[in-house]
Amino acid sequence: MKITIGQKILVGFGVVVALTIGVGWYGLSQLQGVKEVTARIVERDLRLFRLMGDVEVSQGDMEVLRERFLREYLLGRAGQAHEDPGIVQERWRQAREKTQELLTEQESACADYEKTAISPQRRSQWGKIRQNARETQEALKYVVAEAGLQFGLIHRGELS
Repeated sequence: MKITIGQKILVGFGVVVALTIGVGWYGLSQLQGVKEVTARIVERDLRLFRLMGDVEVSQGDMEVLRERFLREYLLGRAGQAHEDPGIVQERWRQAREKTQELLTEQESACADYEKTAISPQRRSQWGKIRQNARETQEALKYVVAEAGLQFGLIHRGELS
């Protein structure tokens, strides 16, 4: 049996269509994998970004409340306090606890992400962020000690 030119063209066209479908299917399956990796990266990075922002806000709250405590104490000595310094100190303590919790969560998340990183570079980045969270926790201990000293001096009436 002899194949005609028309049949040869038809077979060639069929092969091209089959190859196109195969390459398209392969591309789509690879795209799904890329989507999954991208979603994982975005979820992790955005979670960490949110945590870092929350830590920054909480640290700012601590600073503002510490200054407000001192202001209310001094205004109280002049008989013009607007707020009980004890309440402000309690709010500062709550902000401190929240900051510590957020830093612990950040460090823990980075440790988990470091274990399951998709590349050595990402693993290194997670490690650096985890180390920064640990260093921030150490600095927070210093701030807490200094604030405790200041609060103690004020409560004992030794601040002049």
